[in-house]
Amino acid sequence: LHTPGSGQGKYEIIDDEEPCYGEIPELAGVEATGKKLEECRHNLAKVINGRLVVRLKSACLSRLLVNTG
Repeated sequence: LHTPGSGQGKYEIIDDEEPCYGEIPELAGVEATGKKLEECRHNLAKVINGRLVVRLKSACLSRLLVNTG
């Protein structure tokens, strides 16, 4: 299945409380689960957004340290 806006998502059913598992192979460590496919997609998007926020904060901090040093 394709996850809009986030590249190619891969999904599978696993033996778990949240049986839908999804990952974005191009983004190491970006994986999520959910009780249904839509919940899994939503959780996967939250992981991607969280990664982006961390990267942006890190980049801004790096620039700030370079500019003040």
